[in-house]
Amino acid sequence: MPVIKIYDDINEINFNDLPNKFVIKYNHGSGMNIIFNNKNDLNITRIVQKINKWKNMNYGFITTEFQYIYVKRRIFVEQFLTIEKIDYKIYCFNGKPEFILVKKN
Repeated sequence: MPVIKIYDDINEINFNDLPNKFVIKYNHGSGMNIIFNNKNDLNITRIVQKINKWKNMNYGFITTEFQYIYVKRRIFVEQFLTIEKIDYKIYCFNGKPEFILVKKN
């Protein structure tokens, strides 16, 4: 994903400088992301609270995914990408493809 900027602390972010659509991710765990479709709907107080909660969470110990324990905690602000998701499933019988299922979005 194209990165706009990387921060050490949520208080470094100037939300006025960000584009209308963007994503904030914390790097020391899984599922720590916030997607912003419209910057006008920002509730900065709630964002700061959520990011600070993530900052103080020891994801590696909580989930026993110890690879996250020693990661330097950083906040990534990334471009919002709109990608059409297409999923292809090919069903094979006796090693030969028989059916193809295509799912969009």
